[in-house]
Amino acid sequence: MKTKALFISISILCTLAGCSGGISEKDIPPQMMSSFNSKYAGASKVKWSSENDSVYEARFVFSGRKHSALFSKEGQWLETETPIITAELPLTVVQTLNNGFFNYRIKSCEQIETPSQGMFYEAIVKNAMGSLEVRLNADGIILGKKAVSKEED
Repeated sequence: MKTKALFISISILCTLAGCSGGISEKDIPPQMMSSFNSKYAGASKVKWSSENDSVYEARFVFSGRKHSALFSKEGQWLETETPIITAELPLTVVQTLNNGFFNYRIKSCEQIETPSQGMFYEAIVKNAMGSLEVRLNADGIILGKKAVSKEED
């Protein structure tokens, strides 16, 4: 009886704390695995999770770098994000950030690729007033910007 009570308590705590151990590779739809393996052959340390009922996220190492990719349950690749350091940003992107956001500092940046938009960059810039997420193409043209909450920061 004590074992059952302990199990129920742990189950409730995990539910409240959001303990999801991810998704086992065997539970990933075959068309998604095929799409992932085709795009990222040789990827290692792959961990799957579910964004929602129709989108899955794979976090993995590919070509020596950490990546995160989204796939639909039908196997369509949706997006890949790769964290990068500021020095890896194209000079045009750095110039735009320095000129357009001169009282901000670059907190983090990513290289993002999607089927519809191709390759672009996302930088989180911060000053005393708060943080902004700025998306730019390789030519330094701003594609969009929005305020970022402290949780997203």
